[in-house]
Amino acid sequence: MRVLGTCLTRGAACALLAVSLCGCTSSIKGAYACTGGMLDDIRLESGGKAFVSATNLIGIKQAKTGTYMVDDDKVVITLDMQPHDFARNGKTLDGGPILGKCTAR
Repeated sequence: MRVLGTCLTRGAACALLAVSLCGCTSSIKGAYACTGGMLDDIRLESGGKAFVSATNLIGIKQAKTGTYMVDDDKVVITLDMQPHDFARNGKTLDGGPILGKCTAR
């Protein structure tokens, strides 16, 4: 009986962990509007896919596809093998003065 109770407890703990992890990663997905930097918007999708658009210094808009990874309150978006760090604060991704602040729509 003790073995069965231990298995049930471990199973419940694993299920709770899986649900909490799913909740953390899914909340980052979505569209973000950016201000204060060179980025116009970001879209993060399931499977770690990232889509970013930016307007360069002469006004030409460019779009790039990359990947993203979440590590606690840090989001790393990789474009052309170059990582870009964002600090996550609620619904905002802060890329600093160069990339700007991106807020979930």
